[in-house]
Amino acid sequence: MLTLADHPRLRLVFLCLLYVGQGIPYGFVTVALAAHLAARGAAAAAIGGVIAMAVLPWSFKWAWGPVVDSGRLAWLGRRRPWLIVAQAMMILTAAGIALVPETDIALLGQVILLHNVFVGLQDVAVDALAVDQLEGAARERASGMMFGSAYVGTFLGGAGLGIVTARFGLPWAIAALTTAQAALLALVLAVREQPRSSHAAPASGLGLLALGRGLARGMLAPQRWNRTDVVFGLAAAETICLAATTVAFFSIFMRVASPAVAATQFTASMAIMNLATSAGSWLAGPIGATLDTPTAFLIAGGVQPLLALLVPVIEVSPGGRVASD
Repeated sequence: MLTLADHPRLRLVFLCLLYVGQGIPYGFVTVALAAHLAARGAAAAAIGGVIAMAVLPWSFKWAWGPVVDSGRLAWLGRRRPWLIVAQAMMILTAAGIALVPETDIALLGQVILLHNVFVGLQDVAVDALAVDQLEGAARERASGMMFGSAYVGTFLGGAGLGIVTARFGLPWAIAALTTAQAALLALVLAVREQPRSSHAAPASGLGLLALGRGLARGMLAPQRWNRTDVVFGLAAAETICLAATTVAFFSIFMRVASPAVAATQFTASMAIMNLATSAGSWLAGPIGATLDTPTAFLIAGGVQPLLALLVPVIEVSPGGRVASD
């Protein structure tokens, strides 16, 4: 049986594929399923609640950290048992979505929440495995590729399963989701962490500059929100900036993580970031009912620079610890 410790390329592919598997459910819920529910007349608040259910477990996934760090099964490895449990439960809960009547949005949200509880466990185990298997700059390079892989998974879950839903129906999309998770379980079962004996999208700068000027000129101009190019450009720019920021924090969190408590330490850091996403999803309904879209974006745009003022006072010391001025 192949071992991750002995095959660096396999190790990187393994980590990235599992991150693809994390992104697929998120893309499915936030894009494909949300669009499907909207097309059938579901209210924005109800759809926002379903999305919040998908994100909420990620804010509390730190609770899995001590579990994943607690011990190992000598014949399976330290992190691999939790990967097996997580993937198996992801398969069962993904299949369970198909059993929920489309009109029972509350129950649908609960099943999606349960599914993402185990996606969160998978994420904690994968991150801890990366810390175990990688050192130094290799962690940072891998973390960027892993996070990028999650975006690939989000695209596959959103656009890919969205197309499947539109052409063949929601049950087929759920079947595809379940099949993808089953394939990843097969991958986890096919490799070991250590040998048995050792177990204890580029963009044009000019185009972005022109986009920025256009957005700056037209943001209080409500009529521009009816233009597909403006809305798409804004969404693309926001996603690029968010991805760059998140990868930077992701790399820092992995750099300072200690292998002894990697699941707990790294997960606690990431959970703080995920809490904001969950809160934003919950607030989608009330904000949409109170403010128009341009105003909501302007308020959000005013808050972000204030938070950025905290960045200069924090640095990562050469020894790997986070220090504050």
